Amino acid sequence: PIVESQTQAENEVVYYPSSMGHGCLSDGKQPKWLTVGSMFDNEEDCCEHHFPGEDCGGHIVAQKSLLYYPSSTGFMCLSDGNQPSWLQADFMYDNEEDCCKYNFPTRDCIGRADMKD
Repeated sequence: PIVESQTQAENEVVYYPSSMGHGCLSDGKQPKWLTVGSMFDNEEDCCEHHFPGEDCGGHIVAQKSLLYYPSSTGFMCLSDGNQPSWLQADFMYDNEEDCCKYNFPTRDCIGRADMKD
């Protein structure tokens, strides 16, 4: 079931999607901007909602591969774990190609992150 109020989210164990990979966390550190409709009272429902068809439950998120997100400093996608805290996992991608295709459809984006140094 979905968490129904901000008070419930603050006072009970809730699961929310990690921005670091395909997993749901219950560490009490959910971002303030996260809507109550994105939080669940159990891991299974959180995984089914945010990562349908993915192997999400029961895994340590840190061991999952990082998701790609669009850089704010150039036409490239990064997967360094340094995405803004406000960026929801729903707007991140499993691979660089999909991230580039969606965020920079008219630009040559793939592999640019390797050239930023």
